[in-house]
Amino acid sequence: MTPTTSIKATRPRVRAGLRGQRTLFCLLLLMSFLVVVYFVVPPLPAFFQRLVGLVNALLAMVAAMFAVREYGRSYNRLRVPGVGSVRTNMIVGGLVFLVVFAWWLSPWAPIAPLN
Repeated sequence: MTPTTSIKATRPRVRAGLRGQRTLFCLLLLMSFLVVVYFVVPPLPAFFQRLVGLVNALLAMVAAMFAVREYGRSYNRLRVPGVGSVRTNMIVGGLVFLVVFAWWLSPWAPIAPLN
């Protein structure tokens, strides 16, 4: 008789030098986007200002999700009443999206909309 072996689903091993490259690339992209928007783009009509805010919020959300996925391994899932088990990177990503987009809709946005 041969012993039975179980096949486990494992994550592919990532070399230590590659850890965090997605997060760093996304943060670099977000910072360069903010610099271009703040220093290069003139005041925009309200629709385009909100569209730029939406793109900025999406970039911030992706950066936060990558950061939680790569660095926050101790908290993988949270129980939400009525919903069930939810991944923490999705919760953090959604919260970051809402905060950044609310910042762009506020009077303190980096680009003020034209009236």
